[in-house]
Amino acid sequence: MLESQARSHAGSDALPGQDGRAARTAKADQHRRWDAYRRIDPQRASWRDRVAYAGIVRTRIIVAIAALMAASALVAVPEPAGSSAPSPARTVDAASLATVSIALPAGSSATTILDLDSTSRSAGWLGPGSVFLEPGTVGVQVGRPLVRQPAPVVRSLLKNYWRFDGNISWYGPGFYGRRTACGLAYTRTIIGVAHKSLPCGTPVTFRNPANGRQITVPVIDRGPYVTGRQWDMSGGLCLYLNHCYTGSIEWRWGKGSSG
Repeated sequence: MLESQARSHAGSDALPGQDGRAARTAKADQHRRWDAYRRIDPQRASWRDRVAYAGIVRTRIIVAIAALMAASALVAVPEPAGSSAPSPARTVDAASLATVSIALPAGSSATTILDLDSTSRSAGWLGPGSVFLEPGTVGVQVGRPLVRQPAPVVRSLLKNYWRFDGNISWYGPGFYGRRTACGLAYTRTIIGVAHKSLPCGTPVTFRNPANGRQITVPVIDRGPYVTGRQWDMSGGLCLYLNHCYTGSIEWRWGKGSSG
């Protein structure tokens, strides 16, 4: 039906002002062109046939869109927004409630409710026999009560930290083969240190800050007898620490030392 309307519309527009016979001839010619257009390549059709075909396609598209709009209107019907009406008030039958009790051991404080402070109560607690006190008549505890404290134990704690000595020396040539002040044979391999006043055998730990080497050695001799120096390393100790020169070193008391 749409195709016939489009053909008649295209024929009436294409040949205006002709008589009835000429119009029927033009309409038949238009029908033949339309049939030929459907059988041939659209790129080879004339512009009149293209105009007629485009009108039919547009009409079909418009009809399809209108049908879709009508179907969507039938499916998605809006409803008024809002919540449901409140449910009617209901009363609870007291006979439907049961008493629940929990058996607790004697002396249990699981359900103990402490009394509130009387000063925090509301005016509803006042009665004809209530007594009012003047402010400042009741003593207020200022501080906590005194409690006997144990007597402190006096102790001393010695922190054995690293100490820095910037002028330590070593001795060796001229002393090998002799006896030290502590009664030991002084050799090239003996490892120890000389001090002016520490008891013989006092352990002292030395650490070379240049390479991180450290060792605990005993006091084996007296010295050094140079002003400003505190320690004098043996030849074996200076070789172990790689410190056979006068310079800086770090030291602290060794384990078991009373210093």
